[in-house]
Amino acid sequence: MMDNDYKLKTDDKFKKAQLLEVDENSGTTVWHIIKVYPYLGQRDYVLASKLWQQQDGDEQFFCVSKVFIFVI
Repeated sequence: MMDNDYKLKTDDKFKKAQLLEVDENSGTTVWHIIKVYPYLGQRDYVLASKLWQQQDGDEQFFCVSKVFIFVI
């Protein structure tokens, strides 16, 4: 779901992304992400995201929800 290869090439603070878990039933993915900031150093995050699709007549809706957790 996330385009981490693109982020690694374009975001100099984005250092690593590791897929931790995928729930095929709900479409939820959980990632461990490492970013390095000037003066702040390395920050670790856990990202849970979900993508779903809904059909309403002729219209299609896509939704992405994300939750970031900062890891000390």
